[in-house]
Amino acid sequence: MPPPTRIRALRDRLQDHLLAAIPGARVNGHPHRRLPGNLSLTLPGIEAADLLDRLPGIAASTGSACNTGSGEPSHVLTAIGLTRAQARATLRFSVGRTTTATEVEQAARLIARTAHALARTPTRA
Repeated sequence: MPPPTRIRALRDRLQDHLLAAIPGARVNGHPHRRLPGNLSLTLPGIEAADLLDRLPGIAASTGSACNTGSGEPSHVLTAIGLTRAQARATLRFSVGRTTTATEVEQAARLIARTAHALARTPTRA
C-alpha cells in the first residue's frame, strides 16, 4: 500500500473504533478531503486536556496545530462552528509512516477506556 493510503487506512481504523466506542463522538472537518494522518474528534462531556493528561505516549493534542500551547479554545475549531465547550472537548490525533496497526488498536482501546472513565468521574467544583 502506498504510504498515504496506508496512513489514511490507519487513521480511518482509529476513527471508526473511537466513533463506535464513544457515544456522541464526532469527526471535525470534511469526511474525505483531509490530511491522511490527522483526525480531529470532539468527545462530548470530556475535557480534552484532562483526557490528554491521561494518555502518555499517544500522539495527540488539544485543538488545532495553530493553537498549541494556548489556554483558549482553538480559533480554527470555533471558526468551523464548534462552540467553546465543543472546542475544549476536541482532540487532534496524528498517525504517521511509522505507526503500526497494532499501535492504532492499542491506542483506540486506551482512548476509549479513558474517555469512559472521565465521563463517569464527577466534575470538580
